[in-house]
Amino acid sequence: MRLLAALAFVVSCAPTTSAGTTTTTTFTPTTSGDAPEPTLVTSTGNVETTGTETTSTSTSTGSTSGQHPTTTGVLPDFGPDGPDCGGKIDVLFAFDTAEYLDEYYPRLESALQETLPTFVEWFGNFDTHWLVANTRIGWGIQGCEDECAANDGVMCWPVGPPAYPCEAYDGELSECDTTFAAGVTFPAGFDAANQRCILGSGQRYATSQDADDLLAELECITQTGWTDVEGFKAEKAMVEAVRPTMTKVPGGCNLGFLRDEALLVVVFFSRFGGVDGPAGPPEEWAEALVGAKGGNPDKVVVLGISPDITLPDPVCEKQDNAEDYSADTEQFLHLIMKHAIHGSICAEDYRPFLQDVLALSLVLCGEDPPT
Repeated sequence: MRLLAALAFVVSCAPTTSAGTTTTTTFTPTTSGDAPEPTLVTSTGNVETTGTETTSTSTSTGSTSGQHPTTTGVLPDFGPDGPDCGGKIDVLFAFDTAEYLDEYYPRLESALQETLPTFVEWFGNFDTHWLVANTRIGWGIQGCEDECAANDGVMCWPVGPPAYPCEAYDGELSECDTTFAAGVTFPAGFDAANQRCILGSGQRYATSQDADDLLAELECITQTGWTDVEGFKAEKAMVEAVRPTMTKVPGGCNLGFLRDEALLVVVFFSRFGGVDGPAGPPEEWAEALVGAKGGNPDKVVVLGISPDITLPDPVCEKQDNAEDYSADTEQFLHLIMKHAIHGSICAEDYRPFLQDVLALSLVLCGEDPPT
């Protein structure tokens, strides 16, 4: 029996496990029969791969550390006969920005500030693309355009933060700035960058090949902050961001982001904990992501920071009368995607989850993660 859609935003952060530990297991997708029982492997924030199954455990008190992989220089594009990733990695972020995330967003922001340097360092051997998908239809905070106009275009307070960029409404915004799932280059909202991010690529995504300071570009575009009730569609945004109409067709806002040979790394942050959400069923999420990589599930790795209310041992308060793995995000991460990590949104520290997806990505690309 499916959870009611009304459960989508019911999340309690009273931990029910010691030390805020989350255990995540992913399985090879099954075509028939019941889902496999979880096989849990305890670790210390590192990834272990066994055959077609990937399992990871992250503790909420971990930290990012370790040395860069031993190889040096940017790997050349060896084509289909070379390394698994052809020397390329495409990273897609999709963060809910709705106002009900104000409790959780500071944890994400803190984790990103500390781990983005590790992303840049550990992926330093690869030609990388980085895109943050817009999770709302439109731009900025709902109501700020009128409030800015009422204040002579100077400020949006009290609807928005004092530093809200009212000047953007005066002809600065492009069509792609307001397009759902397009790459974000002008984050605006509470705790957002509130400025246009200047990217060396000239595109709506950052690239390691074109950036003078890749870390600075990533710190800007990932500082999405939170806005209002509209920005709660991270799952739908990650799906739409890789559609051919966005990435392959001239005029698409994300044109050129995806490379056929590259590993696709997806990080989504969502409070959705129910079923029948805006993105449709989780099988369709997987179909879109794996389809974007030519149908190869080994070309996609996903980290979802989201509720774990229907897991057997959740960090969030377990949803009453819920069947195990019955929420859409939990099915997607645990039972459908081949390579995935689930970090509980109720954990105090998201850094271990981010480091785990880094390590898993390197494994899939044929490199040994730092120890």
